[in-house]
Amino acid sequence: MKKILLSMILACSSGAYAQVNCSQLSEIADDNYTELDALTLFKVSGEKGSRSYFYSAPSKACKNNQAFVISKDTVVAYYSFNNEGQQWLYAVYTNKSNV
Repeated sequence: MKKILLSMILACSSGAYAQVNCSQLSEIADDNYTELDALTLFKVSGEKGSRSYFYSAPSKACKNNQAFVISKDTVVAYYSFNNEGQQWLYAVYTNKSNV
């Protein structure tokens, strides 16, 4: 399983972002996260065909366009981190083949 971030905000607004060093921000988040009381399962909600993207670090500028979940998928959240006025989750998604 791979550690990845999922924004709890499903709608992503467009706009210019200040230059963000995603690797550096990821390290900061790794050192300053809040552990959730228990593993938490989240069922992805949204309209059919919508996507919720994963991020390499807790910033809209660090979006991974190839990694996403769709409505009714379930992710497991382990940690949270607040940045850009949002709560970000360290989450893992495993497909039906456990990949």
